[in-house]
Amino acid sequence: MMRKKNIERKQDGIYQETSATKMLLKKFVKIVSLIVGISLIVLFAASYGYITHANNVFQDNLARAQAAELEELEQLRGAAAGGDVTSLETGEHAEIVDEPIESTRHTTFMILGLDEVANLPDVIIVGVFNHDTQDISLISVPRDTRVELSGATVREMQTLGGLPPSTGVTRINAVHTHGRSQGPRFVKQELENLLGFTIDYSVVMSLAAFRAVVDAVGGVTMDIPRALFYDPYDQALVINIPAGRQHLDGVMAEGLVRYRSTYGRGDMQRIEVQQQFMRQLFSQVLQRENIMGNAFEYARIIIEYVNTDFGVLDIPQYIRYLTRISADNLSTYTLPGTPARFFNHDPLETRMLVAGIFWEGERGEDGRPIIQQEDIRVAVLNGGAVSGLAGQRREMLISNGFVRVIADDFNGTRVDHTRIISHNETAAQLVAEYFPGAVIETATTQNLALLGNHDVVVVIGLRER
Repeated sequence: MMRKKNIERKQDGIYQETSATKMLLKKFVKIVSLIVGISLIVLFAASYGYITHANNVFQDNLARAQAAELEELEQLRGAAAGGDVTSLETGEHAEIVDEPIESTRHTTFMILGLDEVANLPDVIIVGVFNHDTQDISLISVPRDTRVELSGATVREMQTLGGLPPSTGVTRINAVHTHGRSQGPRFVKQELENLLGFTIDYSVVMSLAAFRAVVDAVGGVTMDIPRALFYDPYDQALVINIPAGRQHLDGVMAEGLVRYRSTYGRGDMQRIEVQQQFMRQLFSQVLQRENIMGNAFEYARIIIEYVNTDFGVLDIPQYIRYLTRISADNLSTYTLPGTPARFFNHDPLETRMLVAGIFWEGERGEDGRPIIQQEDIRVAVLNGGAVSGLAGQRREMLISNGFVRVIADDFNGTRVDHTRIISHNETAAQLVAEYFPGAVIETATTQNLALLGNHDVVVVIGLRER
């Protein structure tokens, strides 16, 4: 009996010690969270105090940058005239590689919203922020989008404990699971392959973060065209949203953006609803009173729910834009393609969408690019019977106002007539004026690799002299 009591006392002592340790750990975590949260708030408040001064400095810097850009363009013209911009014909075709787009005028980012049960991205968005116009373009990527992993990627996933299909063919949201601890990195890699530009930052959040943000701004009001109801037997998610104008809290908002049960177009229709909701949420989150009033709550949400490589040191270079961004700056798109067993993206349409977003030339009142000769990137390839023709035609284009021109040999099937290949009809017509009798061909998925990152490719024909 005495031994039993001693054991009970010892167990009770261990329990009390464990409880005390847990309490100390909780206190420590709270103190650290409080310090980090307060630090972020202080940084945020200080940054806002700096905004007025920063705006003035920014305007001065912008003016200097625009002047420098004009000077650079003049230098480019001079270099082109002197033959320093291009590699001339070498007798061997230097393949035109479709390099990822990189631009100092844009910041790109990936947002993944993870399902808390299966750890699959229910929301996949790639954003592009334009520093000059403060426009934000959001490209929604259907979670069933077909991707084909490289052999090296499949092997790396396997070493991490993932089980990717041996063929490499899978859905974009499954890439996150196959990549295990490196899931976001693999998703980012495949998105870059799909879209053709590098992604600067990643934001990975659970849907708990989404609910918390909606609640932090006091909910979002939105018109719901029809009642949405979903009550699965195997999930905690229950959706019950009446039709009409509704004020959505975090839980209801999650149900709205995840619902697709009775949509005729499935995930594509859900993406449209997500985009409508994002616009409403965006307009509320960026209101000055919401930013200042909810700074601590935003900091708590980021610490608790969000994984991102956008660090505190990155904040100062973007803080000056906060007062200029509004819902009017937001444009939403969906990755072009065709729904089937997989969602098969259209490479050509995707290229055209991305080219429009990254366009750095002038735009008209309708927002469409104004194409000028100096903006067009041209590749002249010699598919003729006379050596040096590509170099000659390049010089001719430069003398007529084109400055971004390269010349090289063509190693494909040669034909009699000169071909002008482009995904932009206006650009193709401007170049075609200098090649009488040339045939304009719209870019296709078959010749897209030949086009590379150029707007127009001219393949000189055998009849050219």
